[in-house]
Amino acid sequence: MLQKLIELRNEIFAVIGELTDEQLNVKPNSDKWSMVQILHHLYTAEQYGIKQLKKGLKHETNKIENKNLQFLSDRTDKRKSPVDPPTDFMTKQQMTSMLVQSRQELEQILASIDLQTLEDKSVNHLAFGPISLKNMVDFIYYHEQRHLEQMKELIAFL
Repeated sequence: MLQKLIELRNEIFAVIGELTDEQLNVKPNSDKWSMVQILHHLYTAEQYGIKQLKKGLKHETNKIENKNLQFLSDRTDKRKSPVDPPTDFMTKQQMTSMLVQSRQELEQILASIDLQTLEDKSVNHLAFGPISLKNMVDFIYYHEQRHLEQMKELIAFL
């Protein structure tokens, strides 16, 4: 699980590797996000996941049957983000630092617990209701995978 998250994040960094700060901040049109906005959205979603994992680990919770969240990576299934990312200009360095810090925090949590704990504890997700902590990690992964595809589409525009 952790290795898949690491590989996916590395792939995201590879996609933005050659882009300038200016390119990262270009919006293809008024309805689409810039690369920086996508990255900030990933950061925000991961921070939400981290907060929920900490909450679920701290409290006694019920075991919830795992859900298949793989549908999240399907970009044909359009979803509206509960929070729009900021429109401020951000540098690649700023955004990369935020993502690295966030992922390190997630990795520390995951390294300190076992899979059984992730499956036995649960939290309430904004969109999906009660889910296991394992599903919260799945959410982070599939959500990031979804937006990686969005980033690849945006590269074609840039």
